[in-house]
Amino acid sequence: MESTINRSCSIWIAAAILIGLALLTAGPALWASGSNSGAEGGGDNPVVGSLPCTVDPDMDLKFYKALGKPWQGGMIMRPQPTLALAGLSLPRYVVNAWGGAGSVNSGGSSWSLLGLMQMGGMVTTRSAVLTSQASAWTWLPSSYLGGRITMVSSVGSWSASVSENCMALPVAWLCSVPLHVAVDATFVVTGSGPGVPVVKYRVTVVGDAVAVQFL
Repeated sequence: MESTINRSCSIWIAAAILIGLALLTAGPALWASGSNSGAEGGGDNPVVGSLPCTVDPDMDLKFYKALGKPWQGGMIMRPQPTLALAGLSLPRYVVNAWGGAGSVNSGGSSWSLLGLMQMGGMVTTRSAVLTSQASAWTWLPSSYLGGRITMVSSVGSWSASVSENCMALPVAWLCSVPLHVAVDATFVVTGSGPGVPVVKYRVTVVGDAVAVQFL
């Protein structure tokens, strides 16, 4: 994957953003098992923070690469742009989440993928990202292949061609700055032709908190 990373001098994010994120991530990790018997894929549907989630078989198909698994084949039923956190013990490392609806790849507390296909956010920790316990990924339908994903942040820029449907986002690089440096990054994804909607994500790093948002 062709990409470029250009470090530049860091700047402070507005105090209101820092305080707001600190308040958001002040509480402990929250998840609870729901009992929606009609959930897609069966099993209990967790509520992560305030984010209600459904068990979605598409998550394993979209993000098999994020979990280091081989492609097993299958049809993706909801081919929408998806932002996800991935990790083999992910419930331990999700501090909070919010939004209208989320997706996980299995029920109860055993999920290893947490995803968003609409506005919302997920919070993990810098230490979890730097130790590969949590990573951020995007899945994009084929209409975005040949397009571009570009990041502009307070500590540098990054750009890559969309050469495959599932791509890792360089959140670990954003977390590699000194602990006292706050980071605000916006990712913009464009398709290969006219009429493909622009997709935007945001990553904010403050202290040990890392917020990943679907805008």
